[in-house]
Amino acid sequence: MKKALALILALALILSLCACGSKETTKTDSKEEQTQTNTTDASADTTGAPVEKHIVIQTYTDNGNISPYNMNTNAYPITNNVYEPLWFHSPDWEEMVLATSIDRTDDVLHYVVHLRENVTFSNGNPFNADDVLFSLKEYGESDIGGAVSTLIDYEKTAAKDDYTVDLYMAKFDPYWQKTISGVLIVDKESYDKDSIKTHPIGTGAYILDSYTVGVGAELSANPNYWGGRPDITSFSVKEMDEDTQVTTALETGELDVSYLAPTADLWYLDDMDRFSVYTESISKSNLTLFDQTEGSPFVDLNARLAVCYAIDNDSIISLAYEGLGAKPQSLFSTADPNFKTYHNDYTDIYKSSSSNIDKAKELVKAAGLEGAEITVAVQSTPTYKTEGELIQQNLVAAGFGKVNILAIDNSSFYTALGDSSLWDIAVTGMTCADGTGLHTFQNLHTSIMSYLTFEGEDEFMAKIDAAYAIENDEERQAAMDELTKYIIENALMYNNMDMSYGYVYNTDIEGFKIVAGRQIWVKDWTLNR
Repeated sequence: MKKALALILALALILSLCACGSKETTKTDSKEEQTQTNTTDASADTTGAPVEKHIVIQTYTDNGNISPYNMNTNAYPITNNVYEPLWFHSPDWEEMVLATSIDRTDDVLHYVVHLRENVTFSNGNPFNADDVLFSLKEYGESDIGGAVSTLIDYEKTAAKDDYTVDLYMAKFDPYWQKTISGVLIVDKESYDKDSIKTHPIGTGAYILDSYTVGVGAELSANPNYWGGRPDITSFSVKEMDEDTQVTTALETGELDVSYLAPTADLWYLDDMDRFSVYTESISKSNLTLFDQTEGSPFVDLNARLAVCYAIDNDSIISLAYEGLGAKPQSLFSTADPNFKTYHNDYTDIYKSSSSNIDKAKELVKAAGLEGAEITVAVQSTPTYKTEGELIQQNLVAAGFGKVNILAIDNSSFYTALGDSSLWDIAVTGMTCADGTGLHTFQNLHTSIMSYLTFEGEDEFMAKIDAAYAIENDEERQAAMDELTKYIIENALMYNNMDMSYGYVYNTDIEGFKIVAGRQIWVKDWTLNR
């Protein structure tokens, strides 16, 4: 059993976003149309000068690295506004950004991408096809770019001219467009792996004026932005980790937006006239993961199933997440493109939203773990710690002995778990570039938490790759179902609940939305004050 409860400081990694292209041309926007859509004329004072408008956004501490290819998701309010992708492609948001259209050829692996002209980076360098090719390759070679690196045929992909890219896939993937939507475009000429960590250069509506790790950032409108001057001309990002501090700062007017607001105070703040709550249902599961390295008690299927039966999903949703989420119907969130209602027929672990302690006790006994000491690792936020405490109670009731909780700082969580002596069970929320469950499972084991393992892992991952590459829809779904069934029946991970996100914003802000898994564009908001 593992008893060490050490913390390791390091970088936490993330995931990002993917789907298929259209026949002929997909979502064409001319530069004039796009500029008209995205440009909001800031109000002017009596002299005719534009009014400067400023807001303050709270986020939790990031990992000190705001490189678009190696950042913590808490840095999204910065990176999403400095950089831009080629497009957004998700169930709730489809929009061309630095690309204007996609043409599909007769070859299902070949697409022609047309780029927006007359766009410059914040340093004045012109944006063109070379920047796209460089960004796709740099992202693919990064720690978070595994899905892109295996998707694109880099040898064939090339620039036809400054604003046209011949994009070739290395394999068929119905979610390719959504995968690539996670790639933020950087300036090839000035790109430096070290300086980009704190000094980003992008094509977005805002420029980073200052950045202090652990404190926050100041951003102002990019005067040369292709989409025009935003109504909100500057904003601050403040890093606050204590929920009570965040709530107080909102109440006193210090903050205008809480990015992933304190769950415990979400509905209290929503009842105040000055605030509204925006909730986002995404393709993301709150997962229980098992250490299955040699010598771990959770190599035994009975031990893993015991945990699945013991967990009280309803209590986690209501007590830890204040109702912000839904009980699991399957391994995958109901918003997941891979989700099918018949997945919960594979076993009965998703048949009930309450724990089955009697069944869990039988399985703990069968695994020989009665009275055993185990450790549950969670991120150090109040919500995750509460969830850990609830799971702790469930596991003790199921017959485990001492159940420790290891709370690890968000920025070092995934790195810390690389030491398998620290933990037996880990709880985290997870999705992947294309929002599909099988790719999330694969990405966890091969990228974000590559130290995760299970018997037959390499062969199983190859089967996932093969399943996504099947062109026939029915055959592809059948192959995915077979893999999903294996994961569920062998309890290789367990879905505690389908996750949602909650954000608090001042009602002076109009057009507030956060979509596609925490994507935030301040330029789309207007401020009525």
